Amino acid sequence: MEKFSKEWFEFQDARRRLFSKAAWVPVYGCDTIIKENKYPEIGYKNEILAIGAAVILQKHRKKADELDWHDWSYDTSSSHLGDDGNYFESDAFKVWPEEKIGFRLVLTQYINSNHPQLVTIHQDFIYAYGLIEDGNKWLRPHSGYEEVIRVKRDERNVITFVEIRMEYLRDYL
Repeated sequence: MEKFSKEWFEFQDARRRLFSKAAWVPVYGCDTIIKENKYPEIGYKNEILAIGAAVILQKHRKKADELDWHDWSYDTSSSHLGDDGNYFESDAFKVWPEEKIGFRLVLTQYINSNHPQLVTIHQDFIYAYGLIEDGNKWLRPHSGYEEVIRVKRDERNVITFVEIRMEYLRDYL
C-alpha cells in the first residue's frame, strides 16, 4: 500500500489555488463602509475605505516603504512635464522631486468640475489577458469568460472602486 504524505493529504496546493481564485485585491477607489445619520447631526458616522495602489519597481522598494499615505492618493494620475523638461507618462507613479518609481494599474483623468472624473484600467493589463468589458466586470473569454476585474460605480456611472482577482494580479506582476 502506498503511503501518502501529510502535505498530500491536506491538499495545501489545491486550497491555495482555490483561495487565489476567490480572493480579490482592491487597487483603486473609495467605498463607504459605515454611514449613520446625516452631517452635522449628533451620532453622525462616516467610515470609508480609500485605496491607492501602484506597481513599484524592485529597485525603488526601499523608497516606496518610506512614503506617507498622501503619496498613495487614489486620484493623482496625470501626465506632465517635470521641472527639468522630462515628460512623465500618465501611469507613472512618482515621488517628488519628479522621479518615476513605478506605475498605476488604474488611471484617473480630471477634466474640470463640469465633467465627472474618468477612471480607466491600464490598457497593458487589459491586453495582457485579452479582457472584454461587460457592465461592471472585465471578463477573460480565453478562460471561459472568467471575471478578472470588477468595479463599483456611483449614481453618475463613474467608477468608484476597482478590484482585481488575485491570481491574475500576481501573474501580471
